[in-house]
Amino acid sequence: GVNFPDTANSLEVINLDGYIEEGLTTGDGSAELVVYMYDYQLTYFIGNITAFSDQLFYSPKILNFVFSDGHNLIYNDLISNERHAPIGIYNVLVQVTDNENDNYPYDLSSYVVLETEVFTSDIEITLDEMDDYKTPGNYYRFYSYEGPADHHVIDYFDENGPWDFTTINYTDLAQRRVLDPSDPEISHFSNDFPLAECFVKDDGNFGISNGVFYQPEKFNYAQMREVPLGFYETEHFGGSVKYDIDTWTGFPFPYDNFTSFSHEFSAGSFISVNYNVEGLGMGACKIPLNGVSVKGALLMRTVVEISLFAPMLKALIYEWYDDEGNILALVVSLNLAGQSPRWNESTYEISWGGILSLYSMYRQ
Repeated sequence: GVNFPDTANSLEVINLDGYIEEGLTTGDGSAELVVYMYDYQLTYFIGNITAFSDQLFYSPKILNFVFSDGHNLIYNDLISNERHAPIGIYNVLVQVTDNENDNYPYDLSSYVVLETEVFTSDIEITLDEMDDYKTPGNYYRFYSYEGPADHHVIDYFDENGPWDFTTINYTDLAQRRVLDPSDPEISHFSNDFPLAECFVKDDGNFGISNGVFYQPEKFNYAQMREVPLGFYETEHFGGSVKYDIDTWTGFPFPYDNFTSFSHEFSAGSFISVNYNVEGLGMGACKIPLNGVSVKGALLMRTVVEISLFAPMLKALIYEWYDDEGNILALVVSLNLAGQSPRWNESTYEISWGGILSLYSMYRQ
């Protein structure tokens, strides 16, 4: 108005607030800091927007302009854990200074304190933890989605996240259950695997099958290896496929960022199953567990190739593990012989697959 113009209002901004996305890890990581505010006196009167945290970064961060409609403004910047602060919750102080500040003897600034969390980037999964994850009686439920699953949905090319599985429009449910060899459900084939200590049942989009898949396993603590003994699957293989295991071979532990191995199992004279496993990176993973949970995660990539005389099936599996060996999320794509390719073998770009994320679990 004429008698009460904009310039008659307080010089400082009001309604100052913001948030920090997940993504900071003990090894560094990055997270977006977003600040939004309202100023009665238009954009011209905003000076610097600065973030301070002497626990996380060495010098103050000047935020970048994102949006203004004349009164409402948004600024942002990427921050990182430059000082390698340990796991915990930290404060970030944001200061918004009016550009008239130099003309007054007092501070023309508004302040807000935002919280952010630092997650571990040093995940090592031991054989004991994997054994605990696969204790008979444990079960895990996942939201699942099948369809276009390129890396723009979940950026698995990003080796330190954050990976946000809560943004996906899930359409179905999947379940992983760990069975004792004496469980009546598997009595019709459990004797095919007399050395099995447990059977891991995947129901929907987990591994080499879109149907029900059982994997019998044994744990060899002397050599620190998890030993798959084969699998039972009817959709493609008609029942039990038993690996020939003359010595204790299997998957070496611990799993960490430097894990890289290949192992081939034969099953009779004609079937071979080759596993290539690699640790890709660590970061923050956001999943629908308990409403929403954010956990430090290790990203592992496994390529499984099954040949019956000639290559019959290839599966590309990305898995996100927490530090206790729990699988937080998966992205899976299959290439059956004679089928149009669903993933590119040179770039691992997925055109079609399944995405799963943990939303509940029961542990003994």
